[in-house]
Amino acid sequence: MIVLTWLGRVAAFVVGLVTALASALLATLLAASASTEPAVFLTVGLAVGLGTWVLVWLALRQSAALGSRPVAGAGALVVLGLLASTLVPLEDAVGATGLPPGAGVWRTPDGGRLAHGVVRAAEATGAPVVLLHGGPGIPDTAQLLEVYGPLAVLGHDVWAYEQRGAGRSSRLADPSGYGVELDVADLELVRQRIGAERMILVGHSYGAYLASAYIAEHPERVERPVLTSPGDLDPARAAGSPLDRLSPSQGWEVYREVLSPRALLTYALVQVNPAAARALAGDKEVDARQDRVVSAASPGLHCPGAPEREIRGTGFYANTVRSAWRRPPDPDLRERLGHPDIPVLVITGECDYLDRRAAAGYLTAYPDSRLLHLPGAGHDLYLDQPEAVRAAVSDFLRGRPVRGVLDEPSRPPANDRP
Repeated sequence: MIVLTWLGRVAAFVVGLVTALASALLATLLAASASTEPAVFLTVGLAVGLGTWVLVWLALRQSAALGSRPVAGAGALVVLGLLASTLVPLEDAVGATGLPPGAGVWRTPDGGRLAHGVVRAAEATGAPVVLLHGGPGIPDTAQLLEVYGPLAVLGHDVWAYEQRGAGRSSRLADPSGYGVELDVADLELVRQRIGAERMILVGHSYGAYLASAYIAEHPERVERPVLTSPGDLDPARAAGSPLDRLSPSQGWEVYREVLSPRALLTYALVQVNPAAARALAGDKEVDARQDRVVSAASPGLHCPGAPEREIRGTGFYANTVRSAWRRPPDPDLRERLGHPDIPVLVITGECDYLDRRAAAGYLTAYPDSRLLHLPGAGHDLYLDQPEAVRAAVSDFLRGRPVRGVLDEPSRPPANDRP
């Protein structure tokens, strides 16, 4: 009976703490929806959390479940300690990204900057190739140019740039401004900066969606797009996650990075007011954490057995604000494509975490499209099978038949791994 009594008191203590912390979080988020000042919304959360604990303790004291003042003090210290831990910034440094060939920076009309690299053709006789990285917010500029830069021998300048909010490009003061509309406007600025009438877009993952959004707005500016591991044309649909391809121990490494009180609070603030989140946790801090999260999840971007890959230059806010619950998803592009009469090459991998419907949407949207499905390649197929990808793109750009394209792309390939 004594054991049961103590268990009841412990349970009441835990329930009281959970209630106080939940109240603190709710109050913090409500205050943050009206103010971007951390001193304001954190003070409100602290006051409500401690006040709720006092009320809970008084109620439990009257019922004789918890009656001592030391218990009240211990609970208050736990609430205060957890809330105070959200004030301690992460000490991580943002990892330096390797400079790509021809590294430079373009200034944008609003005072921002777009970092880029280029591999020049000895004699540019064709439209420039512009590489669009994925994520959003996961640039891989140097490696993209390493894989696709040799296409310059075909007479194409090959450009890669880091989208706003990632890599060496500038961050927005208000993260709610990140979205495909900004990315399309920046891509049009890139076209103007490189002086191209038309471009060949090579878009990977989100970059494929961005390429299609740009084509929907500027169909006359694009010829022969290449779309690798394309993100779904309907962003509201859950097409898959790299976490689905991780082992339990690998998955824990990812979750371990995001379960601290400060990280959880920052993510929660993004849902209600991204500017308030950034005021609490600045870009350098959260980008460093994002680097570790994405690196820990990197085995899910390849076939089983791939080691973790160190990824640097990611943009936390450029990635997370798009999935905030108060924000509408990026537009569904399925109804806006099909009119441009351009040939399209879609490349997918055997071990891609995205389901087949993601790529199938592009085959339906683009009348003149063909699908190449690569064995031994995951989502980041240009890293897994660089020679095969480069050879396919080279044939496609020269108007030659692409070896290995599926005769019936609507049917699952024999070597596909569900």
